[in-house]
Amino acid sequence: MNSVKAQTIHKQLWDQTNYRITTVPSQTKLVSKQGLLKSWKSLDTDLTFLEGIAIALVDWLDDDESALTITQFLVLKRILPTQWKRWLEASEDLRNAREFAMMVIGNRREIGALTFRLNANMMIQSMPMYDDDWKELTVWRAGLKNMGKEESRGSVRVMVEEIPSSPSAPGKR
Repeated sequence: MNSVKAQTIHKQLWDQTNYRITTVPSQTKLVSKQGLLKSWKSLDTDLTFLEGIAIALVDWLDDDESALTITQFLVLKRILPTQWKRWLEASEDLRNAREFAMMVIGNRREIGALTFRLNANMMIQSMPMYDDDWKELTVWRAGLKNMGKEESRGSVRVMVEEIPSSPSAPGKR
């Protein structure tokens, strides 16, 4: 796909006003933010359009340092999660942009926790969604916990031998 063409379509798709201009091969239409949710279903989403969405996602990451979840992008662009999943299945460019976004967001979240700008306890719970290394570490730690629980479940029998009476130790009374 021609990157210049996709960037041009991206500029047409996501202007900074209260309206989004969509260019479909046969027509151009103006969709207000209020009518946007209904318009996604009728949009002819070809690969150039989805490449424009991918570029918008990466641009959003560059422009907004407070971007910490993909859901923020979906809300901003008024994209339904079900539609997003269908688009991800249809476009490799969009999947690559999402993977890049997850990496950037994961990095921001980790650095935010390390520098105390984000609550580390809150961040740790969802970090495996954004970083495969965190996911592997979480699975490994859970495995260690389970292994420790299994070992502690066994019964332990303690045998105490009877101590015979001796002249130096007083006997039972």
